[in-house]
Amino acid sequence: MEGSMHALREQVLADAETPEAVRAALRGGAALESIHLDDRGRWWHEGTVFANEKLSQLFTRSVFQTEGGVWFLRIGSQSYPITVACTGHFADRLWPGAEQTTLVLTTGEQVETGLVGWMTDGETRLGVRLADGRDVRLIGAAHQAAVLLVEATASGWQLQLGQGGAALGRWPEQTRGVRLTVEATQG
Repeated sequence: MEGSMHALREQVLADAETPEAVRAALRGGAALESIHLDDRGRWWHEGTVFANEKLSQLFTRSVFQTEGGVWFLRIGSQSYPITVACTGHFADRLWPGAEQTTLVLTTGEQVETGLVGWMTDGETRLGVRLADGRDVRLIGAAHQAAVLLVEATASGWQLQLGQGGAALGRWPEQTRGVRLTVEATQG
């Protein structure tokens, strides 16, 4: 993990959007702690999953990615570099409507989306790229509901929503940013 933390440090220092306070602390020799959002929406600190649900919700509401690909937690005026395995945004509820589909993000935010931008990795990930550029992965009840709406067609997989069929594109092969290996704790 030490090599991955070094790579993250270098990426953070090279990114033009890194807040100056973070850059100064790292240049001054401050250590980076491993804070990681896994591909199921769980937060980890130094290899241990968060037990505090309110802290997890705060962190999930505070995820930001720079154009250079560095992920940060941004809470008020404070920022801290993190690693993200899949996407920084997750929806756990989905309501297909006649005109739009409503997603409820794990932060509680409700967003509307249409038929464009739906994607899958062909195995476990199903999500949508929103109009504002955020990739949102469906988890829990949203994933289960959407899987029931997927059907095979002659042209590929389609998600049948209230407003019609959405062709499922390919989930991006590489996410931007450094990935760290997270070792699950036992128990």
